[in-house]
Amino acid sequence: MLEVAAATVLLAISLTGAAGMISAGLTTSSASRKINQGARFLESVLAGIEAQPTAALLAMNGNLFHDRVTPAQSVFRVELQTTRVGIGRIEVLLVLSLTKTGAEVARVATVRSIG
Repeated sequence: MLEVAAATVLLAISLTGAAGMISAGLTTSSASRKINQGARFLESVLAGIEAQPTAALLAMNGNLFHDRVTPAQSVFRVELQTTRVGIGRIEVLLVLSLTKTGAEVARVATVRSIG
């Protein structure tokens, strides 16, 4: 009888540990999926601004782009910052952040020639 109780306790401990490992794996997978969605959104914003003329980019300085129709529904946002650098060039900076917390996820910078 004592052996059966000890085996049951060991089995319960093993199953609890396995459940914890599965839960941690699912959480990591969910976070990775969210970051991939953010990266794809950032890539789509970057592709959209590449088609814009330079004057339009300068006028868009400070604009926010959201991954959903309204900011309240959005998971991610991208802030566009443009700065003149040197003669005949502007720097375009895109900052991907979480909408709810404002935590920065990624940033991409590129330089464009004027003219």
